[in-house]
Amino acid sequence: MQIMRKSIRFRIAITFFVLMALVLFLIGVLQHAFLEDFYYRDKQKTLSRSLSLIEGAEGIEDIPESFEQFCSVNSLTYCLTDSSMSVWQTNSSYGSLMASNLLGIILGQEDENSEVVEETDSYTILQIENRYTGLPTLELWSILPSGNYYLVTCPVESMAEAAETSMRFYLYIGILAALGGAVVIWLVSGYLEQTVTRLQTEKRTAAAGHRAEAARH
Repeated sequence: MQIMRKSIRFRIAITFFVLMALVLFLIGVLQHAFLEDFYYRDKQKTLSRSLSLIEGAEGIEDIPESFEQFCSVNSLTYCLTDSSMSVWQTNSSYGSLMASNLLGIILGQEDENSEVVEETDSYTILQIENRYTGLPTLELWSILPSGNYYLVTCPVESMAEAAETSMRFYLYIGILAALGGAVVIWLVSGYLEQTVTRLQTEKRTAAAGHRAEAARH
């Protein structure tokens, strides 16, 4: 009976470990399949959010503080120019070059080096290699209601490398969590078995006492 109980505890612990491993494997597969798309969509939303924060600006100097903070938190580099592109406002040390690049984008001179990721009536998002760092970036450009031109960029990391690092992290943490959970299940099931056994023993002892008491009478 004791061997059977230990066998049941072992099977419960193994079943828990296998289920945890399957869940972690499924998470890894879904992450590998969808993480990159999710990452790029999130970056695109960040760029379009920056546009919504600045499109109400009337002049080059009229930039909301909330927009500046948003760019700082999300590592965005922007350039805002007037219609002649002779005056600009930027948070980049390459402000004049960004203004020139914006003109190149508008004139279609960057078409060979870029890929349109998203295009709407109010803005266009391109994926392009950064001209200064050589790293891939996403860039949004737009003509604001005021007639000013707006260009904002954000770097994009190598998702293959990021996904591989994330997978290793999930693997290590997942194995430890599954093993720890199996040990806890083993201990808890043992404690519950002891409690049930004790209660059954007490019940049988009490019943035997009642029968003995009834026999005496």
